[in-house]
Amino acid sequence: GLNFALEYPEEITLLANQTKKSYKGHTPNMVAFSCLIQAVHKFCKENNMKPEAFVHDSQSEFGSTMKEYHDLFGKVRLEHKSNGLALQGDRVEYDFGKFSLALSKHSVGLQAVDIFLWLSQRRDKIKSMGLGDKLLDVTEPFYISRISSEMINRGWLYKLSNCDLTEEQIEEGKKTIEKMETIHLEKQKEFLEKQGSKDNKTKC
Repeated sequence: GLNFALEYPEEITLLANQTKKSYKGHTPNMVAFSCLIQAVHKFCKENNMKPEAFVHDSQSEFGSTMKEYHDLFGKVRLEHKSNGLALQGDRVEYDFGKFSLALSKHSVGLQAVDIFLWLSQRRDKIKSMGLGDKLLDVTEPFYISRISSEMINRGWLYKLSNCDLTEEQIEEGKKTIEKMETIHLEKQKEFLEKQGSKDNKTKC
């Protein structure tokens, strides 16, 4: 495996998809976007509602990637199972709403979000106005940073390391690993065969 990685490093990097935008799906922006979609699903479930449209502030770098993610995964609602260790995905029955990008000056909804974010970022300064506590009642602060991500990882690793696996889970894990190994070997074989064909053509 190491020899393969050293010889063909481009095949195991973010450039594996061979597109200029392949890196975008791995950025904090898209992690936040995926969390936003799940927050919408959570709100809809708790309030027995469904979205009519999905409008995001216009920006050029991630617009197409957001639309692609919205189209592929917008109707998938993720929830933790009862043991809290695994995610269960369900396909929602409602339409998630048409995705569009807009300028704040053209969207009343985006203007409201801008005002809300402005107030939230100045929470300490507006307490004297009596707005601080009201904001706390209707918000769930969520921060994405290296430190918070590491804390989340450590917390889950600790929880997993202290959780006993059932015999069924162990057997299921073995089957999954075997399946993954088979797929990896097949893909590597196909790649090496294609690489050999290219080398032969080059020599000719």
